[in-house]
Amino acid sequence: MSELDEARTWMLRAVKSLSAAEALGREELPLDAISRAYFAMVYAVRAALAALEQPSSGTFDILDAFKARVADSLEITKENRRALVIINDLRKRTEESLEWEAGRDTSAVCLEDAKSFVNELVEKVNSRLEV
Repeated sequence: MSELDEARTWMLRAVKSLSAAEALGREELPLDAISRAYFAMVYAVRAALAALEQPSSGTFDILDAFKARVADSLEITKENRRALVIINDLRKRTEESLEWEAGRDTSAVCLEDAKSFVNELVEKVNSRLEV
């Protein structure tokens, strides 16, 4: 698979995961919505890595790969740089702790941040692929 095809495939997964996160939010499943929103962001980063012809990373080191190889190269906004870190932290808290639970408002904010992140990466990746 070429880098172009790989980038498009990851971007499609990102968009589909974002739609799934929205549906989970509407169903009032905040933990699942946050998790799916995070994975939409992961897939968008993997698309960006493919577009930059960088080796693809697994989900465990995606934050490092984003910081080291994507954020500056694609000139990602400060807000979206923070969004990935914050949503990952919230996802971990909600999945690993029985004492902390995310509500509808928290998942709605996460979803908005994930949309902004994915949309920016879609725009930057698409402009890079068109060159």
